Amino acid sequence: MGLIGWALGIRIAYEEMVVKHGFDTLQAMLTTYTIVVAYLGGSLLVWAYYNFFRFHGIQRRQQRSPVTSGEQSRHYHVDPATLSTWTDARRLVMHHDAEGRIISADL
Repeated sequence: MGLIGWALGIRIAYEEMVVKHGFDTLQAMLTTYTIVVAYLGGSLLVWAYYNFFRFHGIQRRQQRSPVTSGEQSRHYHVDPATLSTWTDARRLVMHHDAEGRIISADL
């Protein structure tokens, strides 16, 4: 039993907490930590409620307009018929140059 207590450090814990009054210091630190955590949590709640009441019911996000096939074909520098073929393909391998432009596509 003494070997298990030694392995777990019970004697050292007893000396630090009881003999050297470390428990009093631990209680003071736990009180300080509790106050700090409560303050941080409270400030986070205040910030959340502030934002909730400030932005509640206001929709600032707007849906982007859909990209047309003409815009896509101009972006990729291909004709709309080729783009339509690429769109309908089940498998498409694109080859790019060093600047990232499309060189060719294998269907």
